[in-house]
Amino acid sequence: MLNPGYSLPSRKTLTGSLLPVLYNKISDEIKSDIEVNAQYVSVTTDAWTSLKNESYMAVTVHFIDKSCLLKSYLLQFAKFPQRHTSENIKNSLLNTLKDWSLQNKVGACTTDNAANVTAAIRLCNWRHISCFAHSLNLVVQ
Repeated sequence: MLNPGYSLPSRKTLTGSLLPVLYNKISDEIKSDIEVNAQYVSVTTDAWTSLKNESYMAVTVHFIDKSCLLKSYLLQFAKFPQRHTSENIKNSLLNTLKDWSLQNKVGACTTDNAANVTAAIRLCNWRHISCFAHSLNLVVQ
C-alpha cells in the first residue's frame, strides 16, 4: 500500500527544483555516454504543426556503442515558432547538435522528403537519407 502520510511536492517545487535537477542529471549521463561511446551519430528529425497550430520539432541521435548496442536519444523536442524555412531548420539543428557537442560527429541525417528539410540538411553539409516509412506511406496514398 502507498504511504498515506506522504505529501506530494507542490507544482512550484516540482518545476522549480526537482525536474531541473533530474533533467541536468540525465543530460549529463547522456552526454557522457555519447562522448565515451559515439565516434559518429546518425540524426533523425521531424517537424509538424499541432491541431492548435503550434509547430514542434524533434531531434534524435542514434549510434552503436563500444558493446555493439544501438543507442538512441531524444536531444530536443520543442516548439518551433519560426517559419519552417530551410535556413531556420538548419540553424535549429546545428544549435541543438552544438549544445550536445555533436556538431562534428554527424554521419547522416534521416528525414521526410519535404523540400525545406532536405535543403536544410544540404546546408548542414550532411548526408541525407530519406525515411523509408514516410516514402512508403506516400506511395500507398
